Amino acid sequence: MTTFGLLVSVTLYLYVLAWILVPIGVSAEWLGEPASTTTISLLNGEFAVPLGGYVSVAGLLGIVATAVMLAFATTEDRYAGDVTTAVLYAPLRDGMTIALPYQALKDSSADVPAR
Repeated sequence: MTTFGLLVSVTLYLYVLAWILVPIGVSAEWLGEPASTTTISLLNGEFAVPLGGYVSVAGLLGIVATAVMLAFATTEDRYAGDVTTAVLYAPLRDGMTIALPYQALKDSSADVPAR
């Protein structure tokens, strides 16, 4: 959940930043084709929200930024233990808690002969 939340928030931030800083006309020149847009009505106004290159660039940069943040957090001494526990050990422990009873049940049913 930590990784997913970080990815979504960073990607959304980078999308809004690209939308504000790069005009749609400039992105059309860079891409060689006009960027597709959709219109959203919000607060008594309509906004042209860009799609296409804006979404893909924000997604790519969001993945890179999330990976860099997690790499930094796992190598920094102050945060390494907490982040490793939250991202690696806790999901593994929870998965094993769910999986092991089913495996034990499956193994015990193999010992009982069919009637």
